[in-house]
Amino acid sequence: MARLNSRQAGIGTLLISGVRSTAWEGTDLTTGAESSSGQRAGTVIVTRGNRPLVAFHEGAVAVTLRHVRHLRRAIFVGADEPLIIRHFDGAAAAVPAPTSNSEKVILHLSRIGELVELRAEYVADATDEATWATFGFRMTTPVHVHPAGH
Repeated sequence: MARLNSRQAGIGTLLISGVRSTAWEGTDLTTGAESSSGQRAGTVIVTRGNRPLVAFHEGAVAVTLRHVRHLRRAIFVGADEPLIIRHFDGAAAAVPAPTSNSEKVILHLSRIGELVELRAEYVADATDEATWATFGFRMTTPVHVHPAGH
């Protein structure tokens, strides 16, 4: 387990590499997911800069910490390699890959007030969709509202 204090959790980007897929839930309870192959499901949380709050970027998942207050929680499903977590200030940590082919590592990100907490656990390998559902992620349908008369 690791925690980012309010300063660490409010500046820069958190990068997680070795990820097969990710799923997230916003403070408005919308959920979405993305795989390393680029497939998306559910609703993307978009920041003021019109960028996704959680998204794959150059082979790693990037979490924009400046806007993390809009994120309730996220999970990162490991591929068959260690998960490497890097903070913009140079701090890094690694979660070892499972020793069994029948397991995957899951990294949980939770926002608790102004803190960000990261926890890792090993679970039975399953499809990404089944893993998201196991952790309570049900994808929401994006809704686009258009003002009347347009």
